[in-house]
Amino acid sequence: MDAFYNNPFLSDCQISIDDCQFIAHKLVLAAYSEYFNNLFKSNEETTINLPQLSYSNIHSMSLKEVFPFILKYMYTFLNSESTIDFLNSSTVYTVLSISKALNIKGLIESTEKYILQEILTPQTALDVLNQSILLETSIIIQESSKVISQNLELILQTENIIEKMSSIPYNIIKNILSSSEIKVSQEVSIYNFLIIYFTSQNKHSESSKISEIPEIPEIPETLKLELLKTIKWNLLTHHELLEAAKNPLISCAKDLILQGLSAQLTKYEEIQIDNKSSTQSVSSISRPSTRLKDRLQKVVNHNLSKTQNIHIIYRKPFKGKFSIRTFQNNITKKTFAYEEDYDNNGVLLYLATRNIEHRYQNPHEIGQVHAFGSDVICGEICDFVGRGINRLTVKENIEENLSQRNGTYLGVDFGLGRIFFVTGYSIRGSLDMTSTCLNWQLEGKNYNGKWMAIDRRIHVSGDSVYDSKVEVQRMLLLKRGAITTWNVADCSQGFRFFRIRMIGYNVSGNTSMALSNIEFYGTVGEGNWP
Repeated sequence: MDAFYNNPFLSDCQISIDDCQFIAHKLVLAAYSEYFNNLFKSNEETTINLPQLSYSNIHSMSLKEVFPFILKYMYTFLNSESTIDFLNSSTVYTVLSISKALNIKGLIESTEKYILQEILTPQTALDVLNQSILLETSIIIQESSKVISQNLELILQTENIIEKMSSIPYNIIKNILSSSEIKVSQEVSIYNFLIIYFTSQNKHSESSKISEIPEIPEIPETLKLELLKTIKWNLLTHHELLEAAKNPLISCAKDLILQGLSAQLTKYEEIQIDNKSSTQSVSSISRPSTRLKDRLQKVVNHNLSKTQNIHIIYRKPFKGKFSIRTFQNNITKKTFAYEEDYDNNGVLLYLATRNIEHRYQNPHEIGQVHAFGSDVICGEICDFVGRGINRLTVKENIEENLSQRNGTYLGVDFGLGRIFFVTGYSIRGSLDMTSTCLNWQLEGKNYNGKWMAIDRRIHVSGDSVYDSKVEVQRMLLLKRGAITTWNVADCSQGFRFFRIRMIGYNVSGNTSMALSNIEFYGTVGEGNWP
């Protein structure tokens, strides 16, 4: 077939581009281009003008310079190397524009593949995104957006970034910042990215008024606020929040900034409380009031022989974030080692960040785990596997059959096929002090199995001698939002499901239980983990 390329023998049409003429054969053109195929059905003309193309001339060869390669491609289609020979940074966008306009499917696919494999990098991602928006190429828009999400801090160093971001639509920016692929070492990077975007939109709007550039309307405050909500304001520093409050570009974010400042204050207060409580001697901690004792008289008698060692603060069995444990079948598995309360070493945080490679997202909301519980009366069930203090409260489900009642509980399902060997767990108290749980049992089970007790904690038993020994721990549990970490004596069996089930009654003498969240430490067993 390539013998007929640029050969007048049997040619029956010519293509005109500016002052250049290209001879061709209708049969070949119609075979590989749907545009030509439809054109020849309704038009007997032998001189053909190409359709209007949408592409940027920046760093690109002109249409008449590139078209001979396109034409030769159609005459030498079976030679796969011919597609790659003429693709480079100077021709690729013009080639893609022509191939899309003429609907040459094979060439479209080859050109898109070349851009993704040879052109797209963190350094070129904004340029590639802008070209793909102009050419309406969805796969390249998607992949270049992904590269930007994964390399946001590197993108911020791009030359002329304000100019390059001025043409990016709102919905693409929102997808970039909402992506589960986003990776940043500091939350302020997302804030800076948005400020640059808002600045670019303002400058583009101003330049439109004094030039022939099509005017792009300014982003409405409501949509701007949606973008600003992608920032986790509580992770910004106090100084960064104060600087944000001064920025006129984001005056609509006043409430979000206040929430961030409030979170900073809460963290400070927690540190002060923890420091104060750690310096208190046992003798200085007051005993429960008579009123509290009266309410706790409803607590049933407990078999204290089943209760774990009263020295409950977690003892480190190993050091380091993720160590390795070798099983009998010689399979090595990640181990999540406790260092301090709510450190960065827990398995739920690991799943929420997919091996600490992504920005934190609640693991329940992204499907890494499933939080569950009895009847939720306050808060969201996903809070149980989150990180912040909240008012999550559950009560016994009275609609269950008497023979099947499970009491009041909150739990975590690690997912199909996954098994976890727990060696310790941290729980954070609630903002709701009226439903504080002092007696509970950690239980585990596998699919279609029965719940098995893993760890049992009793802090009000009715036995005065025992209760006096656990008074320090009990007083800690009665502090709002207190974090306590508990050792599991026997971690020889792994489970998929875990739950905290309240034993008896809460501090108010009823069956509701308030817990902010939980974190687990231990070793991965079976299943696919990030």
